[in-house]
Amino acid sequence: MPPGSNSPLPPEELLILKKWIAEGAEWPEEDRHAKRTEPSWWSLKKLRRPLVPVGEKQNALNPIGAFVLAKLKEKGLMPGPKADKRTLLRRTYYDLIGLPPTPEQLERFLKDSAPETYEKVVDELLDSPQYGERWGRLWLDVVRYADSAGFEGDVFYPNAFRYRDYVIKSFNDDKPYDRFIQEQIAGDELWPDNLDLQGFYDVPLEKLEHLEARIGTGLYTLGQEIQESL
Repeated sequence: MPPGSNSPLPPEELLILKKWIAEGAEWPEEDRHAKRTEPSWWSLKKLRRPLVPVGEKQNALNPIGAFVLAKLKEKGLMPGPKADKRTLLRRTYYDLIGLPPTPEQLERFLKDSAPETYEKVVDELLDSPQYGERWGRLWLDVVRYADSAGFEGDVFYPNAFRYRDYVIKSFNDDKPYDRFIQEQIAGDELWPDNLDLQGFYDVPLEKLEHLEARIGTGLYTLGQEIQESL
């Protein structure tokens, strides 16, 4: 360094570079914008909080509803009628846990006229173990999870369920998305630990968390496997 030179940078210039890196390697604002433009692909763009459509605020229950109403208006469409309590409860159950309410749950909801009744139902469903089973299944589909290797032999993976249960638990624990991804990419490196679990009732919580991260990395062991002999 620099390219094409047979001699290294002098020590004083190396110190300047080291100091610049230690301070965060900030690039002059005008040069950074001149050399780097924002990607055009939607998933690579910087997150921005859009302005809520002003004309629909008063007609919507929340900001999301305002965006929906604005788009309907743009397309010349009218919103559907408000759902009755029975329909609302069934939609909520199917959406959050993938199961219909029992007759007893439906009857209790219809008889309860308190204003916070619906919010209580939503909180109960979010806290139920079925929530992680319902939404974890979508993630398992994305990463192509299966209990077997597929292909012609379809070899069975006897411990694949550990990754499945890890995903369900992560959803039910409301694990932060970035931590969830990091554990599956490199949980054994980012949270290394002595995993020789000694004892049955006094395992430190931190060690259990590190073990769970390694289970997430078990994603790499799943997938198609060809077992054929020549």
